[in-house]
Amino acid sequence: MEIANQTFFLVFALLSFTFFLSFLWNFKFSKADSANYNLLISIGLYGLCCLSFGLAPWVNNFLLTIANTCYVAANIALVILYKKWNQEKLTWQVIFAFWCIPLIIACLYEPLRTTVNSFSQRVALVTISQEILLLWQMILLFKFFKNGRDRVIQLILGLTALNFFASVARTYRTLTAEGQLNIFLYSEDPIAFGIRWIGFTCVLLVYIVLGIYYLQQQVDKKQELQGKINLAEDENLEISRLLQEKELLISSLLKVNKTVEISALSASIAHELNQPLGASSINIEFLQQKLAQNKLSPESAQEILGQLASDNLRASNIIKSLREAFAGDATIAGQHDINTLIKNVLSFAKPELSIHQIKVNLKLAPEVSAPINSGEIQQVLINILNNSINAIASQKIAEGGLVTIHSSSTDQEIRIAISDNGPGISQEKKGQLFNLFAGVTNSGMGLGLWLCRHIIIRHNGKIWHENMPTQGARFIIILPKDV
Repeated sequence: MEIANQTFFLVFALLSFTFFLSFLWNFKFSKADSANYNLLISIGLYGLCCLSFGLAPWVNNFLLTIANTCYVAANIALVILYKKWNQEKLTWQVIFAFWCIPLIIACLYEPLRTTVNSFSQRVALVTISQEILLLWQMILLFKFFKNGRDRVIQLILGLTALNFFASVARTYRTLTAEGQLNIFLYSEDPIAFGIRWIGFTCVLLVYIVLGIYYLQQQVDKKQELQGKINLAEDENLEISRLLQEKELLISSLLKVNKTVEISALSASIAHELNQPLGASSINIEFLQQKLAQNKLSPESAQEILGQLASDNLRASNIIKSLREAFAGDATIAGQHDINTLIKNVLSFAKPELSIHQIKVNLKLAPEVSAPINSGEIQQVLINILNNSINAIASQKIAEGGLVTIHSSSTDQEIRIAISDNGPGISQEKKGQLFNLFAGVTNSGMGLGLWLCRHIIIRHNGKIWHENMPTQGARFIIILPKDV
């Protein structure tokens, strides 16, 4: 029986260290997954425990103290792991207190090891400590299982429970056994032998199932990342489709008016689409670079894809507005909050505002809503805001760039005023400000304001320009509250 015990211990030690190396090389835990290093610690301590038990009869019986200490410590590492699974915050003082427990067990166990007729007390000390930790593990695992209902976690919970009952059975048998009490670990009877190895086997199976759990998580993350990559590719195809639709739109405009200056019109449309499509191109290039370097985290991928979706929607709205403007389709209106549209436009323009250090002053009246086509009115606001940004960026302003957006409401209409402290609009350009291809501020593209007026007229509204008392430009938009 002694040889069988030692053989089993050494085989379990070999398996544990094999699992440890496999986890170390195959499971690349990030800094965000630092809690999972407790699994490596637990497996390593369990392997050292089995190795010490196996070598103790041949080397020195002090290895029994080391083995039992490592056994308790391995269970503590799993408790810490499961607590972090449940998002329980652990201070360094609490973690330090956890790791003091094995040292206390060692200090209590070593004097008993050298005392005659103390085998039952030694076993009880270790097994009762283990049972407390196993019960704690079961509570934490059950709490985690309730949140996700994962069958793998359910299996780990079952193995932990089996280990707990085996440990309780061994404690009971050791404390109630009749006869000589200075039994040696390696000479226990077959029943005690079987109970002990049921527990040790459960621990090894827990590590195997934990490995399956982490492997499953890695596969799920790879599948999720692949799905996001596929989504990015779909967004890229959508951008290509939008570019093709832009070309078709230019062709349609040629048929409508043969005398239109094609080069100016093409430049104007390209100007309108340049910002969202250019931003999408940069995001796709960044995404491809990170994928090539294998450094793309799910959080970064989600952020980039969100930006792509936003830019794609902006480009789509621009083309939709142009298509409806030249096709003469009736505006499809619904009740929308104007303040929400203004805030959405500011979120789109946030990078440009930040680059040019332009502040925005919002003066929004509460509950300002009107029956409008939100995509078209949003395009109007974007065009006017971009003109203000371009005007401010064209010169250095000592007091800093400032855009003021004011919304107000009466019983009959909504009023939106957008002003800036840029150079303003020259006298010679004011008369043809809203004409097709007329120069505006410093952009040189007149399609934007012409399209703005076209959209506002389609909504039975008004738009005009006013001079500021000191410097800058102000555009006023009036929208009726009734269709």
